[in-house]
Amino acid sequence: MTETGTEAPDIRAGWEVLDRLGVPLLLVAGDGEVLRANAAAARVFGEPASGLRDRHFRDFFLPEDQEILCHNILELTRRRGGFEGEAMVRRPDGAAFIGLLSTTPGRWDGADVVVLAVQDVSRLKHLERVMRRSERLAFLGRMLEDISHQIRNPIQAIGGFARRLARRHQPQNEYVQVILNESSRLEALLATLTAFIRLPRAELRPIRVERLLAKVTAAVRGLVESHGGTLEVTVGEGLEGRRVMADPDLMVMAVEAVVRNACEAYEGREGPRPVVLEVAAPERSPWACVITVSDSGAGISPANLPLVFDPFFTTRTGQVGMGLTFARRIMEEQMGRIGIQSTQGKGTQVRLSLPGERRRAVRVRRIGDGGDEAERP
Repeated sequence: MTETGTEAPDIRAGWEVLDRLGVPLLLVAGDGEVLRANAAAARVFGEPASGLRDRHFRDFFLPEDQEILCHNILELTRRRGGFEGEAMVRRPDGAAFIGLLSTTPGRWDGADVVVLAVQDVSRLKHLERVMRRSERLAFLGRMLEDISHQIRNPIQAIGGFARRLARRHQPQNEYVQVILNESSRLEALLATLTAFIRLPRAELRPIRVERLLAKVTAAVRGLVESHGGTLEVTVGEGLEGRRVMADPDLMVMAVEAVVRNACEAYEGREGPRPVVLEVAAPERSPWACVITVSDSGAGISPANLPLVFDPFFTTRTGQVGMGLTFARRIMEEQMGRIGIQSTQGKGTQVRLSLPGERRRAVRVRRIGDGGDEAERP
């Protein structure tokens, strides 16, 4: 009987049926020894069922999961009547695949056992990645349509004024200036587009929040001061020693883009220009760290707020309007999130949320070691 109070079924009595099922099954003893493997398991592991027996079931996992995850799978099955999750599973020949694992408790010859179902979902995960790439390509396609519209107007202006100059023979300074301005705008637009398309993929690694904050602060302080503003940095409690999964260089780019927007929100306004950079560890949140950039500038109208992350959206003359688009893509590449709140006439807050340890607690905290946190889903 499990700790949930349910009676574990007798597996031996039904093994003949289980052996014929198309779902790969391993019968695991309480100490982790594999007692039986059905025909489907033999196919998915590329080994005869007899060759899978008498192994320890941790041998089918990667080294980093053998100590904690394998222990927790057995423990959660005993305590909660089952486990379900994904993990990298290793075949006897060393090849690995993404496995969807599901367990249920049972009895075999009077002893407690675990029935482990292992399904290879590598193909499904590959299709998910293909779909995500397709979505990115569709996004780029929509952006290229916007580009053609954005480029058309500067080119027409350049062509029109150039023709006037040719007819007059003696160029007027105002026409020359228009050509220069529109050419500069076009160059800036193309440079921004090139940078966006060539943005490198995130190389995530665990980094302490204090180190990331120091890197970001050093990068944006000069930017704020060059706009006549002051940077205020506040750090919440509970961040000491905390790690987030991030690409530090890309995070600097994302925060720079948001801070630049905050600085530009003060254009045409007199008085102090504070930009607040706040770092906090939110309670009861899936995010390990949230960086908030706040300004007390003009704010954003409710009608424009849903559009601020769209490519080339801007309400400022002469601006390209790609800063927040950059920031959103960077956060998505890091499995993070970006959000915005704004009140017209009072200011704007942009939140950049970062994940912590990507592995679930069941993989990193051993149950029974004073850390029953692993029992949380």
